Amino acid sequence: MQTASRAWAFEEFGGARLGDRRRIARLVAIAEDVALSPVSIVSDALRDDAARQAAYDFLEGKAVLSSAVEDAAGRSCAERCSDYPFVFVPVDGTGISLSDPARKKGIGPLGPAEQGRGLKAVSAMAISPDGVPLGLAGQQLWIREARHHTSHAERKQADRRRPREERESEQWATLIKRVGGRLRHAKAKPWWIIDREADAQTVLSALWETEGLFTVRANHDRIVGKAQEKRGTGQRARPFLRQRHLRTEMGRRRSIGKYEIDVPASPKRRARRAKLAVYARQLTLRIRIGHARKLDVIPVNVVWLREMGTTPMGEEPLDWMLYTNHPIDTAEDIDKVVHSYKQRWLIEEFHKTWKSGGCNVERAALRGTEALKKWATILAAVAVRIERLKHLARNEPDLPATSELSKYELQALLFLKRRRKKRTETIVDNPSIALATRWIADLGGYSGTSRAGPPGAITIGRGLERVLLAAQIFEGIDRGEV
Repeated sequence: MQTASRAWAFEEFGGARLGDRRRIARLVAIAEDVALSPVSIVSDALRDDAARQAAYDFLEGKAVLSSAVEDAAGRSCAERCSDYPFVFVPVDGTGISLSDPARKKGIGPLGPAEQGRGLKAVSAMAISPDGVPLGLAGQQLWIREARHHTSHAERKQADRRRPREERESEQWATLIKRVGGRLRHAKAKPWWIIDREADAQTVLSALWETEGLFTVRANHDRIVGKAQEKRGTGQRARPFLRQRHLRTEMGRRRSIGKYEIDVPASPKRRARRAKLAVYARQLTLRIRIGHARKLDVIPVNVVWLREMGTTPMGEEPLDWMLYTNHPIDTAEDIDKVVHSYKQRWLIEEFHKTWKSGGCNVERAALRGTEALKKWATILAAVAVRIERLKHLARNEPDLPATSELSKYELQALLFLKRRRKKRTETIVDNPSIALATRWIADLGGYSGTSRAGPPGAITIGRGLERVLLAAQIFEGIDRGEV
């Protein structure tokens, strides 16, 4: 019987198109070892000398491209998505800060004026309708070129002069089209969720051309209007009869109701139950579809939520202006749109686990851009696995632990927990997923105090490493290898 980490690694990367079965086997073996020990240093994750050297050869060699590793994880995720009527697909950008004092890794600046160096990333993550992470749907990693401009105006002018294919919004659009193609091939329907960072014509155009639903938070106070009705078969909507700025047009109508959401605490805000006024309109935007030079008129539904009376002193009120192509005819429709946008926070949690939490990709010490990309993609897939376990423990606590842990992993967890249990604790043989995750976090150093909150990715990742390594011993004993 194989361990859950081995089964996961094969499901995630066993279908890779690498041109050689030995390369596929090596990729699966590396992924299994990283799942057993989710750390950013290759020598720490692969402690066997032969496996470590084989991993370096795979990562630093030129036979396998990072795009092939990403494609394997993305197609595997798309197949899992086909089991659901639709899946949420939040897309978000970030930067991987890497140490490169000698400037030998081939990385670029993360911000203007050389503020940090590393790789830029846009990630797409698939989530089931009830909020369970399903996998890494896709990822775009690239090197930002140095910009020698001192002011925001100069940078903006330079961006306008850059070829379209070199703009960062094109990276977002490329990822959306690639993930959309995978989901379409798997007969899965996406509901894209994107924050205001990607409120750009290129991204909106890609979403419009891709099958599925979308919810995008507006960043620009765009010109909107009311298009004329079509006057005959095959006629296109004519230009606006009237046009105003988005916020002006939305504010011309009264609120259609109230909405309450629980706002989690963060370094910049206090936890609260926020009360928001809701506005909803059907409007039109003018954007370029594809690479057409002329602007086209597209209809969108707009849901605007403004926090009223519950904002703590010194904080900004919640203000969400959401574009969507989902109907907004009823209160239930609007509730679905708001619920979709709330799923976006899950990809922020994933980025935290990937970058500085359990996987710590920002400590990667590999040289060469392709080696870094391959390693970062494998760690990203492992980070989604950790997020899945964390989510199930918090939101479906009564599931049996065997739904995520193999026979040997559960044996290892029970053995390790009994060795360090408290006098008042009772160790049951068939724990729930919530209890098993708590025990795993305890092994990873979780304090369990009231201030600590629920177990996070770091303590779960540390504990999982101990459990998975012990599970290998239990499996070896069962097979007579120890």
